[in-house]
Amino acid sequence: MPSSLTRSTSGCSPIGSHVRVDVPVAEPGAVVAAAVLSPGGPMCTEGHRGCASAYLSSDSIEISAGLGLRRAVTYEEVMRGAAAGEQVCLGVVREAARALGRLIAHITTISMVKTVILAGEGVELARVGKDDLDSALTANRRGVPGSADVVIEADDFREWARGGAVVAIQSFVTFSD
Repeated sequence: MPSSLTRSTSGCSPIGSHVRVDVPVAEPGAVVAAAVLSPGGPMCTEGHRGCASAYLSSDSIEISAGLGLRRAVTYEEVMRGAAAGEQVCLGVVREAARALGRLIAHITTISMVKTVILAGEGVELARVGKDDLDSALTANRRGVPGSADVVIEADDFREWARGGAVVAIQSFVTFSD
């Protein structure tokens, strides 16, 4: 089942529209997860080299840091280590943040949105790696700083639940799944 793009004219962005990517339930996130961000990058569990999933999934981040530290680590430990300046964790987070910046640049260029809101349990990556995310975003948006705004939301269950409720209501009102 192919994914689809839906254009809305709700005035949510400065250009008066936004694009929603609908991905089939059988493959949630597959379209974005398989986006190649660096052809020579790490390999994901699906065999793609340098895709978003290989850089940005919590498993990939834990495995990369764990290899360098020679022990198993959690995503939270990697973020704390990077924030404290631990070199292995910092290197993993910086590389992932640059990949996230490239991904946001691709998405904003294709969809022509001006603002991207990052939220969820992995949002700490954007906070800790903010400088690298911003520099990669600028470099991949024709070198124009501020051509896309990135808003980092709190990792808060209330906000997550609220977002889930919005999607459920939207689905109910539009009679879509």
